[in-house]
Amino acid sequence: MIDHADKAFSEKYFHLVSEKGEQGILPMLNVATLEDRILMKSAKPQKHGTQTITLLLRLTKDSGETEEEIVSYIWPIEDNEKVEELRAAVGLPPMEHQIQASEGSRLKVIWDKNLTIDDLKEKYPWFFQK
Repeated sequence: MIDHADKAFSEKYFHLVSEKGEQGILPMLNVATLEDRILMKSAKPQKHGTQTITLLLRLTKDSGETEEEIVSYIWPIEDNEKVEELRAAVGLPPMEHQIQASEGSRLKVIWDKNLTIDDLKEKYPWFFQK
């Protein structure tokens, strides 16, 4: 419930979730996921690579036909060099496994390690509007 709540609610109770994770009552991967979600909702890079932004893109072919494609971008990550280490420390699988699992459900997943929050704001400003 806290994971999918609004940002203020998630932030308010994050310390409790983190504490329960440290005590072994909650899996640390849940703590990491909530932390990443709060960072994403704050328009900041995530730490563990658990969050994506999924978009329905309408592409116009040369023929003039319109084609729709659902694409999921991995939300920008604070440190792409350390993300695998951070994921392993909390029990998350490697990024490649997460991407393959998502693509197995016919969702195109893009992990552009150079993608920034500013890039997303420029390309998809509506996502950042309240």
